[in-house]
Amino acid sequence: MAKKQKSIEELEKEIEAAKEELKKLKKEQSRSRSKARKAGAKQSKAEKVQAAEELDNAEQGEQTKQSNTTTLLNKHGRKMTGPVKIKVKKSAGPNYTLMEDIKSSPMYGKVNRDPFARQVIEANCQQSPHNRIVPGQLVLFEYFEPKTKDKLEYYDASPCTIFFGVFNSKQGRRILGFNIHYYPPKMRYAIMDRIFKIYRPVYTKYFTTGTTKEIDAFDYSYLITALRRQGLEFGVREYIPSLIGKTWMIPPNQWQVAVFTEGWFKKKTRAAIMKFWRKKLNTP
Repeated sequence: MAKKQKSIEELEKEIEAAKEELKKLKKEQSRSRSKARKAGAKQSKAEKVQAAEELDNAEQGEQTKQSNTTTLLNKHGRKMTGPVKIKVKKSAGPNYTLMEDIKSSPMYGKVNRDPFARQVIEANCQQSPHNRIVPGQLVLFEYFEPKTKDKLEYYDASPCTIFFGVFNSKQGRRILGFNIHYYPPKMRYAIMDRIFKIYRPVYTKYFTTGTTKEIDAFDYSYLITALRRQGLEFGVREYIPSLIGKTWMIPPNQWQVAVFTEGWFKKKTRAAIMKFWRKKLNTP
């Protein structure tokens, strides 16, 4: 009997040991589940962060895409978009003509081209201080506050000008330039094409960079005489150097973009300027 009682005690001990083992197992399972939940939470948080980053990157990519495009209206008034950088030639071959380059542009024959053209120029052309402007350069610049603006009938606050030269007047130092914005599009195309042909060797040499040195052969008196002979001296203007703001030097390979910019006329609209030309051209 004593021997049997001993077996019962051992059995009870084994049961207690099993209970303890079960408790330990439950604790371990609980800890494991807790760790799993925490790991899942961390994973979920990481996934959310990753998803947020992906969304942010996608939005930034879309913003970049949008910032690199601008709206242009075709002749029917429908919206069209194009990239900031448009295709421009890297060199001027022997058969290159500016007029053909202009006509091949996606802006040719469209309306509301000024914002598009300006964005292209500001993105792709170098800003230069006005004291580095030399005769023969084509530049787009800010001219918001002419000294005599109260007396002027109208003025262009953002001229696109070929600079002829610098001279000293009774009022002080002045820059003489030829602002293409004062001419109807087809007329300015023809004028710019002619100027390119006259100084082709220089403009071809500095086709993609533009020249920072004065063109020795650039005789603006010849150009002014030719313009007067054709009744086109209307766009020849004087500018006070100290009043010139931001300036973009436009190399010859970007001239086919510059001709599509329009004047920011003050005190009179562009339509009024074009009306002047219609009247002038229809006068016998």
